[in-house]
This record gives sequence, C-alpha cells and structure tokens, in this order.
Amino acid sequence: KQWYQRRVAITAGEDVIKNLKRQHDEAITVLRKDSERHAKELQIKYEKKMKLLREELELRRKTEIHEIEERKNGQINTLMKNHEKAFSDIKNYYNDITLNNLALINSLKEQVEEIKKKKVPTATLR
Repeated sequence: KQWYQRRVAITAGEDVIKNLKRQHDEAITVLRKDSERHAKELQIKYEKKMKLLREELELRRKTEIHEIEERKNGQINTLMKNHEKAFSDIKNYYNDITLNNLALINSLKEQVEEIKKKKVPTATLR
C-alpha cells in the first residue's frame, strides 16, 4: 500500500512537472512570437523612415543640381554677352582703322593727282 501511494505521489508530481513544462513552453512561445512581431514592426517602421529620408535626400540633391545648372547657365550667358561685346568692339575698332586708312589713301591719291596736274602744265610750257 505504501508503495502504491508513493507511486501515485510520484506520478502526480511527474504530471505537475509535465504541466509546468508545458505551460513554460507555451509562455516562451508566446514571448518569442511577441518578440518576433515587435522586431518585424520595428523593421517596417525604420524601413519606412529610411525610404522617406532617401526620397528627401534625392529631392534635395535634384534641387541643388538644378540650382547649380541655373548658375552655370547664367555665367555662360554672361560670358557670351561679354565676348560678343568685346568682339563687336574689336570689329568696330578695325573697321574704323580700315575706313581711316582708305580715306587717307584717297586723300593721298588726290594730292598725287593735283601734284601731277601741276607738273604737267609746267612741263608743257617748256
């Protein structure tokens, strides 16, 4: 009879231990699932933040590139205007020199003609 009672007590103790292990395993499973869910939520949250940051930085980069291109185009236009003015000034300068030289040549030709006319009558008088 004692042996039977001990055996019943041992079996009851083993059942309690089995139940405690099962409850413990269930609690660990619940905790693991909660932890995995929380980790997934954090991952999704930070992936969204990363995507927004990338989009913001890409927009900022495009805006800066556009501003730089606008400044570059403005500088190119300014240089072209300056070069066109300088070219026009040089062209006008050399045109003026050419016109002055042509006028001088014509004037000298006229003087030569007058000198020749004056010499011709004196030569015919002799």
